[in-house]
Amino acid sequence: MRHAWYLEEVSEKKNREWTTSEKMAIYTMRLKNFSASDIALKYRASISQVYNVVRLVRKGLKNECYMCGEPLTKKELLENKKSFIKACTKCRKKSSDYKKEIRKRAEDAHLCIYCVERPAIPGHKSCPNCISLTHRRRYAKGLCGQCGKRPIGKTKLALCEPCAKETKIKASIRRGNHE
Repeated sequence: MRHAWYLEEVSEKKNREWTTSEKMAIYTMRLKNFSASDIALKYRASISQVYNVVRLVRKGLKNECYMCGEPLTKKELLENKKSFIKACTKCRKKSSDYKKEIRKRAEDAHLCIYCVERPAIPGHKSCPNCISLTHRRRYAKGLCGQCGKRPIGKTKLALCEPCAKETKIKASIRRGNHE
C-alpha cells in the first residue's frame, strides 16, 4: 500500500519505457496521419502515452526542453546528444531535486527509496524485491551483485573476490566460527 504523501505527489500510473526506435516509429506514424488510438492498440499503450511520445520527440527534434519548451543552448545539446528527450539545465535540476526529496521522504518513512511502496529491509534503503532486481541487472552485465564495480570472481557466488571474502567473514562471525 502506498502512503498518502506519495499518492498526492506522484501519479499512480507508471510510465512505459519506450525504445528509441519505438519513439521514432510512433512519431512517423502520427506524421502519416495514423490515429492515436490505432497506434495505442498496436503498442498496447494509452492514447495519452502516444501523444506524450509524439510531443517529446517533436520537441527533441526541434532542440527544445521537453518540460518548459525553451530552446536548448549548445552546451545542453551536447549533454543530451544521445537522447530524443532533451531537458535544459534548470529543468533537470528541478527534476533531480524532486526525486531527491521523494527518496528522502521514503527513507524517513522506512520505505524502499526505489519503488516507494514496500518497507525497506532494516539497515538498508531498499526492499528485497528492488535489491534482487539490482543484483540481477548487475549479474547480466557480468558485474558483482553486491558492489556493482568489479567483474564477478571465480567463486560460486555472483560476487567479486573482495565482496565474496567479506561475505564469508560476516557469515563466519554470525555463526561464531571467526577468530
